[in-house]
Amino acid sequence: MTPQKITRKWTYTVYEKKLRKKLKEINGDPHKTKERVRWMYDRLSLRLLVEKTGFTEFARKDFNTSDIPNWDKYKLDQSNYGKYALDPSVYVECRKKP
Repeated sequence: MTPQKITRKWTYTVYEKKLRKKLKEINGDPHKTKERVRWMYDRLSLRLLVEKTGFTEFARKDFNTSDIPNWDKYKLDQSNYGKYALDPSVYVECRKKP
């Protein structure tokens, strides 16, 4: 006697199909929205890259500090609800060699 092979096929209910479709609409496709991460760097690899491309005076900064005069008046990455950054990010400044 040979054992019978039991196979199961997953079927979605109508509700599950609608839910999956809605989640795709909400989340979006990261390739289309340009929100996918293309490159990730740590401080050392980023510094080596910018120095290799001709920049000098590599310096880490905060979202609200810069060598640009009156930088704090622009509030580019500051939240409307307090003095903190909108997203966790790395802030650096460099100068291009003439």
